[in-house]
Amino acid sequence: MPPVDMAPGSFAPCFVTAGWMQAVFVSPDGPLFNEEHAHLESANIGVLWTNCRYEKKGKFIAGQAEIPKATGTWADQRKVYQLEQWFGREEFPDFIITLSAPYCQQASDIEFCALVEHELLHCGHEHDEFGAPRFTQEGGPKFYIRPHDIEEFTTVVARYGVIGEDMAKFVEAANKGSRVSKAGMARACGSCVVRAA
Repeated sequence: MPPVDMAPGSFAPCFVTAGWMQAVFVSPDGPLFNEEHAHLESANIGVLWTNCRYEKKGKFIAGQAEIPKATGTWADQRKVYQLEQWFGREEFPDFIITLSAPYCQQASDIEFCALVEHELLHCGHEHDEFGAPRFTQEGGPKFYIRPHDIEEFTTVVARYGVIGEDMAKFVEAANKGSRVSKAGMARACGSCVVRAA
């Protein structure tokens, strides 16, 4: 659980939550182990709680995964400096997962696990054009932020079901079937008509 004594508009690192994520979802012995997280076994994942509200395109954001790096701008260097203060220079995270403390305090266990696993699924290992994993010059995994499958990861829906109104609408639409047949779409698409001719 997030700390209850956070000052308004603040962030707090949480090593216990990071360890729990590794033990539950990433470790092969974890109770909710997911093979899709196997590449994170050696990753250093930092977790931050926040009570700052964040909206993007009018939607409330409950969690975010990112790769912390300094690109040379003062803003990025300032961020890296702050992360070093929280996590230490030697233990600098490969990924940072930031979680909304107010959301997580009221979330059910299923909602919380789905959120955490959603963010872990964003923590990807790059692959080359042949599907082989890519590595850095130092020999470590080359990490990246993995995009959504659609609006959610298929794995999260398969493991936790449909959570949230937007996903429920998406699944309902998919279950109804398409309104336009593939044959009808091919006749309406200029590119398909040219290929068929």
